[in-house]
Amino acid sequence: MHQLQKKIITLLVLAGTLSISACGWHLRGSEPLPEEMQTLYLSIANENSDLSRSLKRSLKTLGVTLTEKSADAPLTLAITNVDNQRRTVSTSSRGKAAEYELTTFITYELKNKQGETLFGPDTVSAEKIYLFDPNQVVSAFEEEQLLRQEMQRDLIQQLIRRYQASRTAAPEAS
Repeated sequence: MHQLQKKIITLLVLAGTLSISACGWHLRGSEPLPEEMQTLYLSIANENSDLSRSLKRSLKTLGVTLTEKSADAPLTLAITNVDNQRRTVSTSSRGKAAEYELTTFITYELKNKQGETLFGPDTVSAEKIYLFDPNQVVSAFEEEQLLRQEMQRDLIQQLIRRYQASRTAAPEAS
C-alpha cells in the first residue's frame, strides 16, 4: 500500500510539472532576449552613481552586453533624468513634520543606432511614506536611506521589464 501511494504522488508531481511546462508559463525574466536586444549602450549622466551600477549589474544578469560607445550597440537606453523628492505628508500637533513621502522619478528612452527614438521618453516612479520621529533623527535618516535603496531596486526592475517589453520596437533597430 505504501509503494502505491509513492507511485501515485510521483505520477501527480510529474503530471503537474508537465502541465505547467506545456501551458507556456515561465519564470519572470527567464525568456531570452532577441539577439538585437542583447547588446546595449547605457547612457546615464552619473556613471558612478548607485543607480548606474545597479542597473548595469541587472542588465548583465539578464545577459545584456554593455558597450563603451553608442556606435557599437544597436540600441541605446538613455536615462535622461533622475528626480528624488521628499515632501511632508502630515504634521504633529506642534506643527512639525510627522510623515514624509519619498518619490523618485526616472525618465528614459530607447533609441536605435541612428538616434531615432523607438520608445519613450517615458517615466517610471516609486514612492514610499515613512513616519518621522524628531527625537530619533539619526534612525529616521537611516530609514529614509533604506527606503530610497528599496525604491531604486523597484525602479530598476520596472526599467528592466519595460526594456524586455520593448522587444516589439527592437526589430526597427537594425
